[in-house]
Amino acid sequence: MEIGLFFLFMTSCIYCCDLPVWTGFEIFAKDSGSLLYAICEGTVIAYIFYIFQVMIPRVTRYRRMRRFVVNKLGKLECAMRSLLCCLQGDRNNPFGIFDADKIKGHLDSINIFSTNSEMLIIDGREHSVCEALIYYRKEIGNVIDQITTGQYISERHEEELLRVEAAKMHSTIEWLICNQTGHFTRRNQEMPGYKWVNPNVIRDDLSSAAKEYIDFYEDVKKLWTKQYHKSLTITEHFQ
Repeated sequence: MEIGLFFLFMTSCIYCCDLPVWTGFEIFAKDSGSLLYAICEGTVIAYIFYIFQVMIPRVTRYRRMRRFVVNKLGKLECAMRSLLCCLQGDRNNPFGIFDADKIKGHLDSINIFSTNSEMLIIDGREHSVCEALIYYRKEIGNVIDQITTGQYISERHEEELLRVEAAKMHSTIEWLICNQTGHFTRRNQEMPGYKWVNPNVIRDDLSSAAKEYIDFYEDVKKLWTKQYHKSLTITEHFQ
């Protein structure tokens, strides 16, 4: 569509200009009183109006949208990397290199409910691995929701993020949210109860979901890198 409009605009400009006419093409000679001249003149004016009212706002919105997507994808990549760092026991993993076997080995050596995460400190208290996983899971869900509900990306990329949201790792952590160990008050009873969760079962579920989640993380990192480079190209082009 854009190419067709530009071709029509250029043709109209050429007709409205005082240019020599080739033999046999006298019909295209400029005649300021003709209907064709009035149509071409109106086309030029309409196209200039289209540039200022449609094209420029579209480019401006696209640039803002691209920056928003890059920022949110960066936060998503960071949150997923932090979650995997908790599982693998790495406090410093800036390049996001993870291995499912290392994650399984680390989870086998700790109790996620009592071992400190060494990753998350809120209000001066270091949170356990379980608490850190829950925290990062909620952050990941919020970021994905912000990206997908605003229609900022293509349908294909939106489907990729929704698959990340539905990952087995997330469903396992969501089960933890609803079934954390500790004291609770029984409904309609004054006597408190205690909820206990078998850490071996949780550990096995997290370990089995690690490989899939690492693949999802790599996909998100590639998507973020691609969108980041596109945003740089767009910014340099319009500066």
